[in-house]
Amino acid sequence: TLKRIQERMDEFGINKAKLAEKSGINKGTISKYFAETQEMGLKNYFKICGALELRPYLIPAELDNNQIVRTFFN
Repeated sequence: TLKRIQERMDEFGINKAKLAEKSGINKGTISKYFAETQEMGLKNYFKICGALELRPYLIPAELDNNQIVRTFFN
């Protein structure tokens, strides 16, 4: 999962700080997820997926042809 998230970040050219800003998650928490010292809760997983325009099943939104446009979990 983290590998796919990192790949998507690379596609968008964003770093962990920008992901934190876009998702509304503390930068330190994001860093802990990537260092694998803290497990990612479902709520934050959905926020990260939303920020990276990924479906929760890790398919890029532009490749998914269902009717979901965007979901926000705030």
